[in-house]
Amino acid sequence: MMIGMALTAAVLAAAAQTQAPAASPTPAAPQREERAPRETATALLNGKKVTIEYGRPALGGRNMADLLTQLPADRIWRAGMDQATTITTEGDITVGGKPVRAGKYTMYLHAPENGQYSLILNTDPGIALKLIYAAAPPAVADALWPRLDGYDKIKDKEVIRVPLRKATAAESMDRFRIGLAPARGGASALTLTWGDQSWTTEIRAAAPVASATADGPEDMTPETASTALDGGKVVVEYGRPALRGRTMTELLARLPADRMWRAGINRPTTLTTDRDLLVGGKRVPAGRYTVFVHAPESGAYSLVLNSNPSVPEDYARVKETEVVRVPMIRASAGEIAERFLIGLAPARAGSSVMSLTWGDQSWVVDVRSASPSASSR
Repeated sequence: MMIGMALTAAVLAAAAQTQAPAASPTPAAPQREERAPRETATALLNGKKVTIEYGRPALGGRNMADLLTQLPADRIWRAGMDQATTITTEGDITVGGKPVRAGKYTMYLHAPENGQYSLILNTDPGIALKLIYAAAPPAVADALWPRLDGYDKIKDKEVIRVPLRKATAAESMDRFRIGLAPARGGASALTLTWGDQSWTTEIRAAAPVASATADGPEDMTPETASTALDGGKVVVEYGRPALRGRTMTELLARLPADRMWRAGINRPTTLTTDRDLLVGGKRVPAGRYTVFVHAPESGAYSLVLNSNPSVPEDYARVKETEVVRVPMIRASAGEIAERFLIGLAPARAGSSVMSLTWGDQSWVVDVRSASPSASSR
């Protein structure tokens, strides 16, 4: 795809020549179209607006194969023309299954020579045109242009990079187009089309963080799991969300960027102990704790106990009161669990096993009394 800055020919050609290969095959005095029309695509996801603003370069007699040869070594394209292409969302969303917080992002496209293209969202806002081209007209001097002097300079601000699905272009598109399909059930399709190529990904409203992986109040009745350890009692109280036709992959995709889940639904999940414990080998004083699960995209899940009784939208607000974070062991679920289940196995020699099971996944951690009498057995 075309990577030239596509600046207005009469005013900005000099800047373009220093930032990226010319769009014309002739090195001297490249011929450029006038500024591309600025287009807007919008969709409403559960009442929250998502807006994409971008410039629409034209093929102008060229073909996609020619344009793709002009990509830099990193194969990153700025997904538009002139000013930076941006996506602004009023609410938290998921793009290609990955969480994106409400805010404004610049959009890029990774177009490898082989394999799937990827959509990239980045928090870097771009660079003012006047910093690229000193003679920029006042009307556009402060307009933000994408970073085209090396994407690696802003790669640390990348929020997501998600693969796009190749689609069939209904017709050859002379001007590049980004579309957002009318939303259904809180979901839309984001499509990029140019020439005979079209690529798409799903964009949807994120589930409320308070329930993280469940929609709405299901069963308000709390569940209790308990066990006796060395004469004391350990009790876990929690809500039990249901799959309701969804898969664990779909539910995990709705987690926020920190991948923290509140291990239940409705009220906070709590663990209460009247004896000091060792949870996953780490000491937990007697008391009442809020339970969370850290579910990274890869690697072991962790059980998290926090002394703060609240379940905030942003876990960072209570991270300083975290008591323990211990890795759990993946276990066999046996059968698909429609409703989330926390279990505490009957204690033996002052030791129990705490298990968390939902869908086809189950994770366990050792829970034992911290008293000397229990550890000496």
